[in-house]
Amino acid sequence: MRVDKRFSSARIHSLLLLLGFFLPRWGLSVDAFLMIKAPYPSIASCLSLSSSLEDNDDSSNSFFESLLSRFQGDFDNYHQVVQDRSQGLLPREGGGHEQIHCLLVPVPPVVIPQTGTTVAGRLAAFYFDGIPQRIFRFRYYELKCVDDESSSSMVNMTLYCLHPTLEGQLRGISDPMEWPQAMSEFASSQPDEPVVTLLPNCDVQWSRDLDPVQHDYAQRRNDELQQQSTSDTGIHAVMVHGQAIVDSTMMPGTKIKVLDQLSLWDDQFWIHDRGLDPETGDFIYGNQRGVPYQLERVTQLKQTTSGWQRHVTNQELQWTLGPTWRTAEEYQAKLDAVGGGVSSQLNRRSK
Repeated sequence: MRVDKRFSSARIHSLLLLLGFFLPRWGLSVDAFLMIKAPYPSIASCLSLSSSLEDNDDSSNSFFESLLSRFQGDFDNYHQVVQDRSQGLLPREGGGHEQIHCLLVPVPPVVIPQTGTTVAGRLAAFYFDGIPQRIFRFRYYELKCVDDESSSSMVNMTLYCLHPTLEGQLRGISDPMEWPQAMSEFASSQPDEPVVTLLPNCDVQWSRDLDPVQHDYAQRRNDELQQQSTSDTGIHAVMVHGQAIVDSTMMPGTKIKVLDQLSLWDDQFWIHDRGLDPETGDFIYGNQRGVPYQLERVTQLKQTTSGWQRHVTNQELQWTLGPTWRTAEEYQAKLDAVGGGVSSQLNRRSK
């Protein structure tokens, strides 16, 4: 019976993941659909605060500025998926990866900065198969410099869920560059509502130091970059608590052990995120060969007098930004090259 239970939990979680594709059509997120939320202090009055370091000044030697200048824009791992499929690797048990797109949009911090602490915010949206209307994960990240002279090159990042109503509103905005204004307006109009909800024990810490065990994949890439005479050794993150046991937002009452390492270079963002059954160690999500999702930069965001604007840095991947960046024929050809999208691949595996 225990084996059946493990099998059921992982499979049900995979099926519920598909809700992330279809609920947005009804104006809902998975979290809102399941009515999952927790109290958090009102922060409406703080959204007018802005980070003094959101100017992307590449000449700065500040570690925090360097992290902020990289930790923004669009990233996608389509080329990794093409390579997987050429080797016969399908997602999940097949050892391959799903095509994942990550968009990071700078927003003002949503807590009052403490004295001597520098703070910045990011809205983070993740979607499959180059379809921005089908976000499967929407988060708010808050980055803070470690307030310690001996740790000036370390930044803590805390993870939050968005208020379901706010998330629904953001999903309905076709241009993500309008998200910061929409978030500010929501906070102003709902001063007593919790704009974000803390994800306990999921904090990560960024630094230039590699963990020899957790970042072994990054060391291999750095060795390759050195052979190309490239000095970029990346910025890397580990979970502050090593791991987190959290309640699944898709399966209430189900616990998931979360393991996560991150590596950020100027042109790539690698995400080694796994979710496991805490008792058995069975995979619920993530790559089962231990290979991170290797997302390439697609855009760099530039701040103008009217707000943030996308600037495409990788023409080969600009089609992943959405329908306005491609033709229908081009999109179909891209999907055909990897055997279809995530939903069709999961459907085939379930038969």
